[in-house]
Amino acid sequence: AYDASNKQHKSYVDNISHSTCMPPLWPAQAMRDAAAKAGLVAKEEVDLCAAPQEGAWYSCFENTGIHALLSSSIVLRLVSLGEALRILPKSFTDFFDYCIVHPTTDFVNAGRLGIVTGSVMMVWEKPC
Repeated sequence: AYDASNKQHKSYVDNISHSTCMPPLWPAQAMRDAAAKAGLVAKEEVDLCAAPQEGAWYSCFENTGIHALLSSSIVLRLVSLGEALRILPKSFTDFFDYCIVHPTTDFVNAGRLGIVTGSVMMVWEKPC
């Protein structure tokens, strides 16, 4: 479970929000409470990855090797070298780290810790 006092948990969640240009992530219960307060009625809530034979929601990054590749400090150093040699544009290393490395690796790391899920679908209705 997410612990706001845990610096690593907070870092993963903040990085995901910032690097994907999303608002701060909310706990599922906070979403349920806000929907109920707004007068919405829960119609369905399903974890799309809970079915047998389904992998974790972040497994696409693991199974393809992308997570391992982006977690490697060597890759970031090569990107930085490419920028220094002017093969890559100025500030590309910052872009690569902030917009490619962080959302991907933080999704996987936070998912492994069970503090973020990307597979729960909630459907709400406004009563007539």
